[in-house]
Amino acid sequence: MMTLYGFRIVGPCTGDRRLIVWHDAFSGYAALDNRAEVHREAYLSAFAFDEDFRQHLESLGTTKGFAGITGSPFLWFDIDDADDLDRARRHAIKLAQTLVERYEITERDFVLFFSGAKGFHIGLPTSLWAARPQRKLSG
Repeated sequence: MMTLYGFRIVGPCTGDRRLIVWHDAFSGYAALDNRAEVHREAYLSAFAFDEDFRQHLESLGTTKGFAGITGSPFLWFDIDDADDLDRARRHAIKLAQTLVERYEITERDFVLFFSGAKGFHIGLPTSLWAARPQRKLSG
C-alpha cells in the first residue's frame, strides 16, 4: 500500500483541492522552494492517499466521500493560541520536550514549525511505531 498523493489548497481553505505528490510538496515547503509559494496562504493535506484518491479527485473534482487507503508520514499536533502567540510557542516547546523524553528521540526526529497564523505544528514521524496506511484509521 503506497500513499503517494495528497492535495494542496492555495488561498482560503474553502478553495479547490489540487492533486499533488505529497512528499514532493512537503519537501518543497521545508526547503522554501519558490514553487511552494510559501508567501501565500496555502494548505497541504495532513494525510497522503493511494492511486484511488487521484482517480476520485480527478473524476469528481472533490475529496468529499473518499473512503480509500489513507496514511500519514507524521502524527500532527497543532498548537494554537489566537490571543497569545508566545504562549503557543511555549506550549509547543513543552510538547516537543515531552516527545523527546517520552519516546527517547532527538529534536531531529520530528518537525516543528510556525503555522503562519496563530501557532505551531509538530509532526511526529509515524515510522517510530511502524504505522501502515489503511482504509479505517480508528479502532
